[in-house]
Amino acid sequence: MEHFLLTRFNVRLADRPPASDQWLRDRLRLFTTFTVPSVQSQTCTEFRWLALCDEASPAWLREELAQVALLEPVWVHDAWSPGVPADVVHQLRAGADGLVITSRVDNDDAIACSYIARVQAAATEEGFVNFTSGAQWTQGRLYRRLDPSNPFISRVEKGPRAATVFAADHNKLAALGPIRQFGDGPMWLQVVHDSNLENRTNGIRMAPAEVTERFTIVATPQQVSRLRLAAAQVGTAARMAARMVARPRRLLLLAQTRRNRVGRT
Repeated sequence: MEHFLLTRFNVRLADRPPASDQWLRDRLRLFTTFTVPSVQSQTCTEFRWLALCDEASPAWLREELAQVALLEPVWVHDAWSPGVPADVVHQLRAGADGLVITSRVDNDDAIACSYIARVQAAATEEGFVNFTSGAQWTQGRLYRRLDPSNPFISRVEKGPRAATVFAADHNKLAALGPIRQFGDGPMWLQVVHDSNLENRTNGIRMAPAEVTERFTIVATPQQVSRLRLAAAQVGTAARMAARMVARPRRLLLLAQTRRNRVGRT
């Protein structure tokens, strides 16, 4: 079994200009605050962490990433496509036999300390391994989030060439194979910030201890009293219930998650 943790750091997109120097510095700050310590604290170290980066990146970024322990920067010439990570993994695999796992984590998010170990324990057959339960970080406030096909999903494949977890958008992977759902507490932390336009806070407020006990990050979550936490949870639950009624597809996703749920690893 081979396991690759893949991070798109600043691979060039065909329809967009290269990342600005300011964007890179802001993203590096989030990367070293959330992603790096969470990956470096994994209880299982039998994996390779690859950061896919634009070959035209400035020298200072190359120097910074070269100093990150465990990280293997891969400098990519081509614009992003699903074939880019597939080619990289194919070139770096030790052999063509056995299972290959590809997991994804964005460069501004974090994974629980037991993430790698639990993915490998669950990787018994081809398909996808998804931890349904996670958390969102918004200016130090924490929110519980459930997602049946989230940006921290893993793919298990067999054969000489892996298409990888990036073969399709994370929310469309069910079309490529079965997604096995695992629960038992937050396993991923999604950071919502001003420069991340695709994500928004969408969960129920949670106690900081639920994250600090499972994740290693170099940021301190905002403390909240039991009374305020309870009030926030009631208010959020009411708003989420209203959205469920307005958008029945959410109920279908919840049903799908329960149907495919395996349990703990």
